[in-house]
Amino acid sequence: MQTFLIYVLLSAGCVSVVWLVYKALLENRMPVKTIRYYFLIGMVVSMLAPVSPLVIRPSVAETESATPVVENIPIANTTGIKTDNTRTQTTPAIDWKKSISWVFYIYLTVMIFFIIGIIKELIVILTCYKKATKEKWGGLRLAWNDRFKESFSFFRLVFMNKESLSEGQDNILLHEQVHAAQYHSIDRLLAQLLTAFQWFNPFMYVMRNEIQLVHEYLADEGVLNRGVDKVRYQQLLLDHIIESKRIAITSTFKHSLIKKRFLMMSTKKAAPATRYRLLLLAPVTALLLLGVAFVNGQTVSETPKVVTAVALTKANVVYIGIENPVNISVAGYKANEIAVAIDNGTITGENGEYVIKAAKPGKAVITVKAGGKVVKETTFNAKYLAPPVASLTPPAGGLLIKGGRISKEALLKAGGIICTVENADIDIPFKVVSFTMSVITNDHVQGLTVTTANDRFSPEQIKLIQSMTKDQRIIIDDIAAAGPDGRVMKMPASMVFTIL
Repeated sequence: MQTFLIYVLLSAGCVSVVWLVYKALLENRMPVKTIRYYFLIGMVVSMLAPVSPLVIRPSVAETESATPVVENIPIANTTGIKTDNTRTQTTPAIDWKKSISWVFYIYLTVMIFFIIGIIKELIVILTCYKKATKEKWGGLRLAWNDRFKESFSFFRLVFMNKESLSEGQDNILLHEQVHAAQYHSIDRLLAQLLTAFQWFNPFMYVMRNEIQLVHEYLADEGVLNRGVDKVRYQQLLLDHIIESKRIAITSTFKHSLIKKRFLMMSTKKAAPATRYRLLLLAPVTALLLLGVAFVNGQTVSETPKVVTAVALTKANVVYIGIENPVNISVAGYKANEIAVAIDNGTITGENGEYVIKAAKPGKAVITVKAGGKVVKETTFNAKYLAPPVASLTPPAGGLLIKGGRISKEALLKAGGIICTVENADIDIPFKVVSFTMSVITNDHVQGLTVTTANDRFSPEQIKLIQSMTKDQRIIIDDIAAAGPDGRVMKMPASMVFTIL
């Protein structure tokens, strides 16, 4: 989201530079056709330059002056890992991420509105063409319609209204033929799309209007070069001066700014050598790429050089036999530019998200490299998990009940048993897969025994509990539980309860 907004702003900056260079150096000093190429290339460069991979970082002295700092930040507790929420940095007063989200959604909403407008115009053209009477003329496809009074073209389709034509039909067709032959519709579509993309950029609107005017200059020039009398042609333009509803993505015979078109018809052609002014696009493009490279380097280097490692537990412990997730990133480097290693076990993963599997008790040192250099070594303690213990299923926030005197009601309310690692910093997901319940009578004789194949009391076991009397004992043993790795283990201890 943030990257996309930066791309949009860079693209808008490129368009602004293209327009300002045109106004300062090129306006009225190049052939009209060359001006068209300038705008066309400028729009393409404005879209491609922001995605340039070039990066100009700050000087080595600046980057090396900052000592890498490690900050331990907890990740989401997706594996039940308890984390320390204490941070060494203060939380910013402004939620910049939320603010950027709002800006992005507002921008996206307006952009979609513009794109819908373009799609509507395309649908109008298609509908008008389907309903029109069609014929061929000089490589063009004429569509006689009664919806639009003015004549306009879209690629090689020319839409005309017979009722609004008093005379000059051939000259109008010659005008539209130039638009079609020079593919002006491509320029207009590109300009409309770029305007939707940069709806907030005023330079894009004036450049789009200038492109449309250049198209009319070229079409007028093409008509006059066919031998049409200039005075009669200008009179034809004046006869059609009243504008009606126009489609923005089309080329229309009655484009506004007639005075400028008349002046252009009377202006001497620019010297052939002026066409080489188009070569100014080379340094302009280089300048744009240089600016983008500086921005890329700035966005990468604005944040201090910080290696961010996620602490797994309060005591910086990794446990043997389970997967310990850890996030590692180095500000100023992409995730794929970071290499990590561990000297006790294995560490796997990508894009900053890794999993540690410790091999033996002791120290586990994680080495982080960025740009081929070691930027930080972080030490964790590796140890075995304590063996799990069995207990009745406790109420939310309640204590573990592993034996002792208990009422039948409390026993039935528990509904089953669990296995957990007691007094650990983490909650390992052991799952009870079976257990046996036996009754010891007051005469110390073992009575009925019932086994269940899950962690809940079976209907038979519930009946057994309900049938018990005071001071009778119940033994829960043969407890089997599956660990996080899927292996099933037998609990060595039993639970013994005496009925109140």
